[in-house]
Amino acid sequence: MYADDFLSGTSDMSAEEVGGYIRLLCHQWAKNGLPNDPERLGRMAGVIGSPSLPYILSKFQECEDGKLRNGRLESIREERQRFVEKQAISGKKGAELRWKNGKPNGLPIATLLATPMATPMANALPEHSSPSPTPSNTLNTPLTPQEGGEEVEALKLRIGSWFGRRESTVWSQKEIKALKAVCKLKTPRDDLDALEARYRSSNRYLRKDIGTLLNNWNTEIDKSKQTQPINDHEKSNPASRFGPTDAIARRNWLMGEGQARQSAISAAESRAVDQWFLDNDVIPMQPDIIDLPAKNPAT
Repeated sequence: MYADDFLSGTSDMSAEEVGGYIRLLCHQWAKNGLPNDPERLGRMAGVIGSPSLPYILSKFQECEDGKLRNGRLESIREERQRFVEKQAISGKKGAELRWKNGKPNGLPIATLLATPMATPMANALPEHSSPSPTPSNTLNTPLTPQEGGEEVEALKLRIGSWFGRRESTVWSQKEIKALKAVCKLKTPRDDLDALEARYRSSNRYLRKDIGTLLNNWNTEIDKSKQTQPINDHEKSNPASRFGPTDAIARRNWLMGEGQARQSAISAAESRAVDQWFLDNDVIPMQPDIIDLPAKNPAT
């Protein structure tokens, strides 16, 4: 079925008529025709008892076998059948040409095994096999030594705990691949401890999922190493190293050193100007306020 032709051919039909028309086309394609029974066709189209049914059925014509069919859909079926037959003939000719005289005219499609299988496949079945074994999820099986061993499994559990992931939760293939790549980096224990402290803190600038963390591993290690204690409280409380608890200190920490310093300078200058007005008993010009008192109330 071609979209442009279908839209132009149904432009005068209502939504109900289009829906019933599509359903009957689907039945025709699957069953190679429709029964010539208006009541049954109404049920098949989902418009039984609707005045739309006669107009929908006008799109189908009775054939020699007594079934109703849409002519355009049958032409598409014939076109598809011709294509399938053509492809089959082409494939057969290609095979005959390749194996002419019983010998291939080029390299074999696959290389034969040097030796036959040592044992029949039947001998490879489990000892307690059954016709319907319980499916097993290989993704959740602990990693074998060949796949990384205990080191990879330990790091998998440790990182998963940072994100609240259960030990039984299945890791995706992409996550496992990234995890193995991280293990090959041989991250020092101190760096790993610093990264864990960072991800167990209340810092809001953290990776949102395990895959993103693993793919940006070195960047996150650098961030955890750059973070330094800001005050005595943080020096004595390692758990708060990655984000001060004091509101002003935390604001400065989030803003960055340079921006926080400039903000502090601007605030100090503003306070100095206010203090000068108070010390000299001068009232700043406020044109929108009338009847100002002779003296600043703050003094």
